[in-house]
Amino acid sequence: MDWNLYKTTLKANLVQWFQQISAIQYSEYTDEEVLFELNKNTLDAFSAMVDVYSSNSTFEEWIENEKVRQRQKSLQGKIGDMHEVMIYSLKPSIKKRETENCADGKSLRIYDLFDSESQDKWIAEVKNKHNTTKGDDRKASFDKLAKGLELVGDDYKAYYVTILRDTHEKVKKEFTPSDNTAGERKGNDRIWHVDGETFYEILTGEEDALSKAFDVLEEVLSEHYDLGDNTHNDVRDQIKSFSFFKTKVNINQANLSGLLYLPHIGETIAQNIIDYRVENGDFNNTNDLLKVDKLGKGKLAKILPFVEL
Repeated sequence: MDWNLYKTTLKANLVQWFQQISAIQYSEYTDEEVLFELNKNTLDAFSAMVDVYSSNSTFEEWIENEKVRQRQKSLQGKIGDMHEVMIYSLKPSIKKRETENCADGKSLRIYDLFDSESQDKWIAEVKNKHNTTKGDDRKASFDKLAKGLELVGDDYKAYYVTILRDTHEKVKKEFTPSDNTAGERKGNDRIWHVDGETFYEILTGEEDALSKAFDVLEEVLSEHYDLGDNTHNDVRDQIKSFSFFKTKVNINQANLSGLLYLPHIGETIAQNIIDYRVENGDFNNTNDLLKVDKLGKGKLAKILPFVEL
């Protein structure tokens, strides 16, 4: 794959995307627009009263806060589209599917992205993180992808993509979300759950494709916000390492903030790990973590993929 060409395409698409972000950042909601949104979505009077009284606000001040919240809500929605922008920038054949028309006249978005021109044709639904969807959402995604495969034909595969994952290992397995009413969804060897790194690798043949795309985003951000060269290199590398799970936490060397990068570990247990080291010296093996106050077998099993000595 020509990464220079991808970089040029991605930067151009991200610059256009940032223009939309900036427009939202600097948008101003009027009182009437906020009240319209509240009326449309039904105001939660209970939550509103707690909000007003706990912050000792007037109704007018609360409305001003709502303006900020509405802007942030719009901004988060737009940021959610970023990975789609990064993926369809990979090559011209990748397209974004907006809607499919249903028999009842309504529009339904069956899948997010598709590629009908490459040797391995596919459709995909893209989620940012593994934990942003509930069980019912995953069931719905499976059913939508199954419907999508019916629409596009037998020569397609379907991918349920969670860009970020909660395990050290990459994810590539048949997508069979659990169903409280019918057990697991019936297996379909054409529907796969993959993480972001695996998906980018499938599309490009490059193992570090997602990492390279991340570097392009960082470059665009530096240029967009005029931060200069190398200003945030350390931040970029730290974020990339922990987010992509390339770096494990050394439990004999990490300070409090380093230990807090571990999933399921709060400040109390992190401090208990440090206290244990002070009193007993370095851990000889990971099972020694069971000697740490409040760190039991269940929690140890959850953090083992992320620690090293």
